[in-house]
Amino acid sequence: MSIYDKIADVQMELLDEEFKTKRGYHGEYMGLEELTCKILPKCYKHGLFYYFTANETHLILKIIDRETKDVLSPAPHVRLPELSKDMKVEGGNITYMKRYLLMDTFQVIAESFDPDDTKDGLPPQKNNDASSARKKNTKKEPSETVNVDIPQLYKDALKELRTVKGLNDSEITVSAIRKHIFKNGTFNQTERDEIARYVKTTWRLSK
Repeated sequence: MSIYDKIADVQMELLDEEFKTKRGYHGEYMGLEELTCKILPKCYKHGLFYYFTANETHLILKIIDRETKDVLSPAPHVRLPELSKDMKVEGGNITYMKRYLLMDTFQVIAESFDPDDTKDGLPPQKNNDASSARKKNTKKEPSETVNVDIPQLYKDALKELRTVKGLNDSEITVSAIRKHIFKNGTFNQTERDEIARYVKTTWRLSK
């Protein structure tokens, strides 16, 4: 099995994980400790380990296959910020970049993550005046509506996985149900979010 296959297996298994979030200036976010505690054991299980390194300009994530010794840097490198006199700020920036690289590589997506709130992979700077102005002058965009029967999609997916694919309940996972639904239909982002949430909650409650 190649290093790419092993990373893909880790990505698939992480789809079933629940990540705890913290409250920040721009909503909920996943801490580096939470990401590490979920990602590192799965990497070890599949014969991988990772570490961070840097050159003069960028922070880099490297993944190593313990069996073949193959080395991969799959994520985009993140530009290092200019050195700050405040070491606490400097440490916070490095931590933020490590989170970004892990989430990008292993496809861990936070529902409230807004890429427009970032610049060069660095955490957004708090600006109370600008924030207040945006709240006063910007109307909230209406969200997309849900026009699909999610419970029926869930039932149909389960039926096909059991009868056509021949899987028993111990072999069926949240990600398998979700992938089957998404593969057989076209949905807007709101529908995809609601389907993912419904499948995750309903399947786990049925166990």
